[in-house]
Amino acid sequence: LSIQGLYNMACLGRFTIARRVLHTFQHSHQAVQPMSQWHRCRHVDVPGSQHKHDYDTNGYLLLPNFMNEQELELYHNEIDTLLSQASSTITAANLNPQEIVISQQLTKEDYDTVDQSQRLGFHHDPSFEEDALSPRTIVNLFYESEVFQRLAFHPRVVQVLQAVIGPQVRFYNSRCFLKPPGGLGTAWHRDIEFFDARPNPIVNTLLFLDEQTVDNGCLRVVPGSHHPAKRGRLNITQEFPDVELQDADVLGYKGPLPDEVPLVCPAGTLVLVDHFTLHGSADNKSNKSRRLISLGYSGAYTQDSDGNYPASILVKGNRLPHEGPDYTTHVFSP
Repeated sequence: LSIQGLYNMACLGRFTIARRVLHTFQHSHQAVQPMSQWHRCRHVDVPGSQHKHDYDTNGYLLLPNFMNEQELELYHNEIDTLLSQASSTITAANLNPQEIVISQQLTKEDYDTVDQSQRLGFHHDPSFEEDALSPRTIVNLFYESEVFQRLAFHPRVVQVLQAVIGPQVRFYNSRCFLKPPGGLGTAWHRDIEFFDARPNPIVNTLLFLDEQTVDNGCLRVVPGSHHPAKRGRLNITQEFPDVELQDADVLGYKGPLPDEVPLVCPAGTLVLVDHFTLHGSADNKSNKSRRLISLGYSGAYTQDSDGNYPASILVKGNRLPHEGPDYTTHVFSP
């Protein structure tokens, strides 16, 4: 989950954050359509079993040119609008946990504090300019943007999800990962480390808003790495004893792995990644930014490591007796 932000989460427990600044974040909530005015996704024919076969075999599903240019322009513009609500400089006034500035790594506790606040939040890197900020992650797009609410319910997205996980579809979280020129890559990781859902893991659904190239640090995956995977943190030397780690790799290994596949693909590509699949990315060595939207889904009967059923939004199917209602009361004011 988690591309740029997960780089900093991939090596929790070994280091402390060198610098963490919480600062003010003010924005006015834009009027959006109440959830009661939404409609569940209309019925569409689920594609053949090839999608499920590819996903189950490889641990990911790559669908190039899934969104058209008009849709991509809409999502880019909406990201620009949300970014305008982020602070641009570090200030001393009224610290607010909705924005976190990091210099080395973001802990899971910090990530969850912003993620579970149910309001728009930002993770920042200090930029090269003194006291300036460079947004790395936008958290909780769903709570602030009708555009991304509609994306979460997009009929074609739901169609693919049903082909992979079945008729019951639940939505959990939404983020945007930003990788500007010179932005750091993501250490190899499995998303199950950060959201240990069982028995059905979360499907991380990624929409690439920009072309993915080797130069701009495209997503890399290890096909089939979800089959022997273990829950918990990745131990890179245990799974890949021939990999030689350097001093810099103590913050997370980003080097080559056997059988890795770089997902070089056009803007508008949709990728479904299993929470057990190894994935990561390299630094952005190009002169262009790279953006992607991350949406978390699962089927019914999904529990966390404590046996609880995480709050979700019903996208397709029916609520089962063990589930609570949609968490829509936390989204909008009456």
